[in-house]
Amino acid sequence: MWFALDVIGDITYSQRFGFLDKGEDIAGLLKALHGVLRYGTLAGIYARIHPLLFSITAKLGMGGAAGRNYLMQYVNERIQQRKAEKKAAGKDVGKTGPRDEGMPMDFLEKLLLAHDKDPEKVTPYHVFMMGLSNIIAGSDTTAVSLSSILYNLLKHPDTLVKLRDEIRQFEAEGRCGNPNVSFKESQDMPYLQAVMKEALRIHPATGLPLWRVVTEGGVEICGTFFPDGSIIGINTWCAHYSEDVFGLDAHVFRPERWLEAQAEGGERLKAMESYWMPFGLGSRTCIGRHISFLEMSKLIPQLVRQFDFELAHPERPWKTENNWFVKPIDFEVKVSLRKT
Repeated sequence: MWFALDVIGDITYSQRFGFLDKGEDIAGLLKALHGVLRYGTLAGIYARIHPLLFSITAKLGMGGAAGRNYLMQYVNERIQQRKAEKKAAGKDVGKTGPRDEGMPMDFLEKLLLAHDKDPEKVTPYHVFMMGLSNIIAGSDTTAVSLSSILYNLLKHPDTLVKLRDEIRQFEAEGRCGNPNVSFKESQDMPYLQAVMKEALRIHPATGLPLWRVVTEGGVEICGTFFPDGSIIGINTWCAHYSEDVFGLDAHVFRPERWLEAQAEGGERLKAMESYWMPFGLGSRTCIGRHISFLEMSKLIPQLVRQFDFELAHPERPWKTENNWFVKPIDFEVKVSLRKT
């Protein structure tokens, strides 16, 4: 979670929050995010109580209202800071102040430039909501997915050995950088990609249905007709555990199923791809999924080749909590530098 937040801070504001540097919840940001998530889940299901509930919790300084208010204040401070730097520099929006000058143009800079170009099309509200949405949506999903990858590798040591062998082979062939792995290099590693895909299948981040509204004319699904205006949805976990699609061992973490299906090609691979939806599907697919894959693809090879991990409680499965995102709450490991 600290890693994901520092990355999203870097690409949004060219400033890391500093979680990894300090090893602590800076200014209660994690607590605020958790409050927003729990409140959003409740209000999302029981939407009618939202106006009253938000008003009460805001006055009491608790729950999602307190967390959201803190995040809104933080984002507004970053925007005002950037505008002040721009004014002090006497030039258009640019990289000034204590930010990494070697980084590409960040999200905030792009939005402010677009606002300067066409204030009616890109309003201050758009700039603000981008900064807020990036933080809320850009951390938990990646953190849960990274946790799932590592947890399943540790629960199935043979897969970890295979992944390390692939990384070693790519290093020997000069196709994998060390210490840094490029995104392109990671995309060429078939077993790494299969591991990530399988981990996100066996434990997708989203734990509530992905809702859609039936369009005009209605739709028939599995022999049942739903008129237009009906709200229907599917839970990602149900889709990912379909034995008709993924086989009778759908409940088992087995990355090889993706390599086998790819070798076979045809309808089996097509069906698996169409049922794999950790970031949703269609027009409402998570727009940040590429950033998340970028982070995972670059980080996982680094972790598994530089560190050894040992589950603190290998005898039992981890515990999770579902507040829209299915987050592990007791994923404890012992970490040590690899000797070889």
